[in-house]
Amino acid sequence: MLARLLETDYLTHRENTTESQILLWLNELRSPQFLVEAAGLFAEEAERSAADRPLLRDAISGDEEALRRGLLLEELAERDADRGYWAPLRAELERCEGPNVAVKLNLLSRALLLASSFLRPQRTTARRRS
Repeated sequence: MLARLLETDYLTHRENTTESQILLWLNELRSPQFLVEAAGLFAEEAERSAADRPLLRDAISGDEEALRRGLLLEELAERDADRGYWAPLRAELERCEGPNVAVKLNLLSRALLLASSFLRPQRTTARRRS
């Protein structure tokens, strides 16, 4: 769902955009096709952002197959980090309150995971593209 929203935002605003939108797209787009295109349109930003998101180097070079592999590895690493983050809290709540809290925590963790993608720090220097 979020991937489609980002893609729609990219397609709608790529012609007239701000620095913060460009950085959001380069850091969050999940489609190899759109990442390759964005890296071409916003080459300077892509080069700078590659230090934080190394798979952008594959987008810059246009290697969609390597980019697909990188996106999969990125997604798996994020899921693993999320499981590691929530595991101690989940275990503590299960010990304290029983299984009903575990179900609620599962729903809460999914909601927070969804929200966290919007809360990552972004550089906010605005700039118009023509």
